[in-house]
Amino acid sequence: MADLTAAARDILDLAGRDPADALARADALTSRLPSRPVGEAARAAAVAHRAAALALLARGDPTEAERRLRRAERLGLRSGDSEVTAQARMSLAYALLEQGRMRAAIAAADRAAPGLAGTQSARLQVQRATVLARSGRTRAALDAYTAALPALGLAGDDLWRARALNNRALLLAYLGDPRAAQKDLGRARELALAVGETVLAAWTLCNLAWIAGMSGDIPRALALYEEAEVECAGLDVPERHVDRAEVLLRAGLYAEARAAAEQVAGTLVGSGWESLRAEAVLLHAQCALAAGDPDTAAREGDRAARLLAAQGRAGWQRLADYVRVRARPGDAGRSLRVARQLEQAGWTTHAADLRLAVAAAALDAGRGPAAARVLAPLAATRTTRPSLLRRVLHARGLVAAAEGDFRRADRELRRTWDRIEADRELRGAAELRALVAPQARDLVATGLRLAVDRGSEAATLAWAERGRAAHLRHPRVRPPRDRELAAALDELRTAAREEEQTLLDGASSSPAAGRRARAERRVVTLARTVPGAGPVRWRTSARSVRSALDPDTVVVQYAEVRGALVAVVTDRTRSRLFELAPVATVAAALRRGAFGLGRVASGFGTTAGRAAAWASVHDAAAALDRLLLLPWSQGLADRSLVVSPTSALSEVPWSVLPSCRARPVSVAPSLSAWCRERTRNRPPRLRALAAAGPGLAQAAPEARTVAACYPSGRTLAGERSTVAAVLSGLGASDVAHLAAHGRLRADNPLLSEVTLADGPLTGYDLERVEGMPRTVVLPSCHAGRGRAPAGDETLGLAWTLLAGGAGEVVAPLTAVPDDLTAALMVALHRRLAAQEPAAAALAAVQAAIDPDDARAAATAASFVVFGG
Repeated sequence: MADLTAAARDILDLAGRDPADALARADALTSRLPSRPVGEAARAAAVAHRAAALALLARGDPTEAERRLRRAERLGLRSGDSEVTAQARMSLAYALLEQGRMRAAIAAADRAAPGLAGTQSARLQVQRATVLARSGRTRAALDAYTAALPALGLAGDDLWRARALNNRALLLAYLGDPRAAQKDLGRARELALAVGETVLAAWTLCNLAWIAGMSGDIPRALALYEEAEVECAGLDVPERHVDRAEVLLRAGLYAEARAAAEQVAGTLVGSGWESLRAEAVLLHAQCALAAGDPDTAAREGDRAARLLAAQGRAGWQRLADYVRVRARPGDAGRSLRVARQLEQAGWTTHAADLRLAVAAAALDAGRGPAAARVLAPLAATRTTRPSLLRRVLHARGLVAAAEGDFRRADRELRRTWDRIEADRELRGAAELRALVAPQARDLVATGLRLAVDRGSEAATLAWAERGRAAHLRHPRVRPPRDRELAAALDELRTAAREEEQTLLDGASSSPAAGRRARAERRVVTLARTVPGAGPVRWRTSARSVRSALDPDTVVVQYAEVRGALVAVVTDRTRSRLFELAPVATVAAALRRGAFGLGRVASGFGTTAGRAAAWASVHDAAAALDRLLLLPWSQGLADRSLVVSPTSALSEVPWSVLPSCRARPVSVAPSLSAWCRERTRNRPPRLRALAAAGPGLAQAAPEARTVAACYPSGRTLAGERSTVAAVLSGLGASDVAHLAAHGRLRADNPLLSEVTLADGPLTGYDLERVEGMPRTVVLPSCHAGRGRAPAGDETLGLAWTLLAGGAGEVVAPLTAVPDDLTAALMVALHRRLAAQEPAAAALAAVQAAIDPDDARAAATAASFVVFGG
C-alpha cells in the first residue's frame, strides 16, 4: 500500500504538468482500491482524489473538483493522517473560492490550519491570501503572500513560491507597481519551469500579458497572449479569456472586449466558476458603459452586484456600484458616496473618474467652488501610477480653472495630455493609436471649453489638434514580423478570391467566408502587436500654421464645444475664433446633401427623382455654407482653403458649397501632418504609376491614358496588376492612379480595399510600403470616406496613404460611375502633369463641368483632396 501512496503522490506532481494524464492516472489508481478503503489504502485514495481535483481545476471544472476534494477529506480522516486531511481541505478552499463561496473557502482553510505546520502552514497562508484577494481585501492579501514567501524559500518549496509570486504580482499591479509585478512574474515563471509545472508557467505568461495591458503596453500584451495561446493549448480555463477581454477594454477595443466578456459570462452559467462568472458579468457591464450603452451597463451592473453580494465580496461590489452610477448619472451626492467607498476599497482610478465627472458637471453649471471641493482630495494625491497620475493632473487643472487661474489650468491639462501621449507612443498600429482617443475625450473637451471661454484662438487650435488624427502625427511603424504579416495578407487574398469564385459559382459562401474571416483576424492580430516608435517631437501651434501658409491660402480648423461648432481661421497675419451652429443642425444638412449627391451620381431613379435630389444637394450646400463658412469668410476673397474638420464634417463635399465653387480646397485631417508636409521638398510629378483592377471596362484604357500624361508613365493592367506589383511601384513613383473597385469596411477601416488582379489591396498592405508618391489618385467608390472608431480619429484608405508619406490623396466620398469618372480623371492628370497643385487642379476640373449635367457635376463634386 505504501507503493500506492507513493504512486498517488507522483500523480499529484503530474497534475500541474499534464492535467489530462494526471486525471486518467488518478482514476485508474482509485479504481484498484477497495470501495471503502482504510489505513494506507485510504491515504493513497485521498492523495489520488486530491490529484484528480487539481487536474479538474486546471481543466475548468471546479464543481467536480469540490466533490473529489470532499471525498479526499473524508478519506484522509479515515486514514488518520492529519496532514493529508489538511492538504485536502487546503485545496478545497481554492475550489470553493473559484465557485464564489468565500465564507466556505475561509472555513475550509481554518479547518486545515491545525493539521499543518512548517512548509504546509506557509502553503495554507498562500491559499488564505488568495481568498482575501478575491474578496477585495487587497492589502491584507499582499501582506499574507509576502509573509509566506520566506518560509517557502527556506524549505526549497519552489512550486509554492512560484504560486505565491504569481499571485502577489497581480496585487502589485492592481496597486500600481507594474515593475515589481513583472519581476515577481519573471521569477515565478523561472521557478515553475524549473519544477516542470507547465500549467503554472503558462499562467505566468498570461499574467505578464495582463500586466503589460494594464500598464498601457497593448502591443506587448497582445503578443504575449499569442504566445500564451500555444502554452495554454488544451487548458479550458476561462479566467484567461476574462483577463484578455479586460486588456481589450483597456486598448479601446470595446466591441471585441464586450463580445468576449459576454461570451465568457454565458459559458460560465452553471459551470461552478461563480467567482469568475461574477467578474465576467461585471466586465461586460464595464464594456457596455465604455461602448456608450448605458442601459445594458446598468442592467449588467445590477446583476454583477447581486452575484458579488451573494459571494460576500464587498470590495468588488464597489466596482459594480461605479458602473451603475456612471450608467445612471445625475445624483452627485450618490456619486461622491460611491467614490469614497471605492477609495476605501482600493479602486482609486475608478473613484477618480467619478470625482472628475461630478466636478465637470459642476463647472459646466458655473459652480466652480463646488467643483474645487469635490476634486481637492484627488488633486492632493501623490502617486507614480500612470493611470492615477493622469487623473490627478486633470483634477489639478480643473481646480485651477475653478479658481480662475487659466494659465495654471492649461499647464496642468497639457501635462495630463503628455501622459496620454506617452500611452499612445507605446502603440505602433494606427488602429490602436486612434483608440487612445477615449482617454483624451474629456480632457480635450475641458481644454477646448476653457480656450473658447477665454476667447483664445491659439489655445483652441492647439486643443482641437490634440483631439484628432494622432495616428497621422506619430511616425508610421512597419511591423517587425513583416514576413509573417505578408504571409497572412497573402492568405487573405487567397481566401477572398475563393469566396468570390464560390459566389460566382452560385454555391454557399459560408466555408470560404469563414476562411476569409480567419485570415482577416490573423492580419489584424499581427498588426496590433507592433510596438510604437517612441516620442513625437512635432508640436503644432497657431504660429507654426501661419509660418507654413503662403499669402494665397487660409486654414480653417473646426472643433466641437458644448454641442456646437467653433472655427479657428488662420492666415499669414492672424488667427480668429468664431462660434458657429449646433453640431446637430450641421449634421442634418450634411445627411441631406450626401444622400442626394450619391443618388444623382449613381443615376438611380427617375429623371424627376434625380432632379429633386440634385435640388436637395444645392439646398443642403447652401445651408452648410451659411453654417460653416459665411460667418467668417468675408475676407477669404479668391484664396485657397485648407479645411481641418471634425469627424462629423469629414464627408462634406466642399466643392458644391457656394463659397467654395471653383476654389482650391484641401482637407487636412491633421494640421500637424499638414505643416510637416509643407516643409518637405517634393519632386515634380514625372514618374507615374497607373494600375487597372478587374471588372471595370474603362479601367485599362483609363490607366493607359493617365500614364501617357507623364514623361515617365507605367501601366499595370490585366494579370500584371497584382498587389505586389502595385505596392512595389508606389515607392518608385511621384504620382499613382489606381482605377479599381473599392469597398469601405465600417467594422475595420484598415480592411477597406481596392480590388486588384490577385485580390484585395488593404490598408494593412499600404502600411507596409516603404515610400509613397507625392500624389495618389484613388477613384474607387467611397475611397475618400473613413470611420472614426473613437473621437475625431478617422481611419480609412486615404488616411493610411497620408500616414505612409503621400503628400495628397484625391478620392471620392460616394460611389462614382465608371463611365464619367474616367474622363474626369484624365482631365485631372493633365493638370497634375503640368505641376498644378492637386487642389487647384481638381477645382479647375470641377468648374469645367457643365452645371446642367447633374450626373457629371455630382460625380466631380464627390472628389476631395486630402492633405495638400
